[in-house]
Amino acid sequence: MRFALAIMATAGLCLTLGTASARDVYTAKKLATFPSDLTPTGLITSNNDAIYGVAYDYSNTSDANPAVTTWVYRVSKQGIITRPCPGQTGGNGDSVVFDNRGTGYTVGAKGILQFSDKAGCKQIASFGPDLDPKTVNGMLTMAPSGVVLGTTRTGKLFFVDFPHGTTKTLQTFKVPANGFLTGVAADHGDLLYGTFVASNASGAVQTTLFTYQLGGQYKPLNVFDQTVYADALTFGPGQMLAANNAGSYLLSPTGKVLSNSVPAQDYALTVTGNHVLYTYQTTTVTPSNPPSPVPVVTVNTYIGQSGLDGSGRAALVDTTAFGSAESRVATGSNGTLYLVMVGASGPHELVQVSDVTSGH
Repeated sequence: MRFALAIMATAGLCLTLGTASARDVYTAKKLATFPSDLTPTGLITSNNDAIYGVAYDYSNTSDANPAVTTWVYRVSKQGIITRPCPGQTGGNGDSVVFDNRGTGYTVGAKGILQFSDKAGCKQIASFGPDLDPKTVNGMLTMAPSGVVLGTTRTGKLFFVDFPHGTTKTLQTFKVPANGFLTGVAADHGDLLYGTFVASNASGAVQTTLFTYQLGGQYKPLNVFDQTVYADALTFGPGQMLAANNAGSYLLSPTGKVLSNSVPAQDYALTVTGNHVLYTYQTTTVTPSNPPSPVPVVTVNTYIGQSGLDGSGRAALVDTTAFGSAESRVATGSNGTLYLVMVGASGPHELVQVSDVTSGH
């Protein structure tokens, strides 16, 4: 947890939480507190005025049984947390996707799960015989045509064959030596963007960004000297963003770097019109009064807003009271923003702020 690490790095200092004083900065409020057995991933999604995601349950793990259980969770606009699907022991899912009817999908332990408010949850497809469940990535992608796509770390791209209740491989990519396929993300058409992450001969990490047209051609676009996962790609108007905590990029559709000044972040950046939403923290050290060997350290956390190229950065929402960001920013209806946060000693909380993007 990055907030806890920040405190550890200032051992011996007096730590206080500051409050934002900038003009027009909104203040987040708590919507829900996650139960202690759920550790949410950073990939939250808004659907029909509710927030969905996947959480890990480590409560039953042991040396003899190291398998983690994954849960799909739903947070209503009233802050009520429910679990639409049974826990998946050994499941690989780390996110959910929705089709245009509001039906959700995630990776289960033995196949693809489908869930909705009306129909409940069921396994809609088992993994095909050519897929090793242990290699299936947790990320699914919904193509605009309605095709549900997934990948394996070993280079297979598969789709969910609904009529036959199984998965079928569309393409097998050649994975670089000492590397793996992180997943694919669909643009507004049936063009897929994906990444391979590999270590070169000197041990340095490199990411290869590529495109694949469904039923068509594979094309490598660019190579980055840092890790970029497919779930950290976000599409904007005619451009896309690649997020990384060491530095993020604004890219053209051909993979050309248009700006390397985009805010750094662990999770995918959020695009609202021509703006980027991101999370960050500030740390201020001030001498104590009266003088003391222990200065005062003030940590503030925010949701920030900038242009797509990272210009014009400004604080938008003060989240200081809740600790450190543990997810990307999700957008709901009427300009509402959502974010998973965690304090130094827990628990995880879902916070929100209403009517933000509608006024900016």
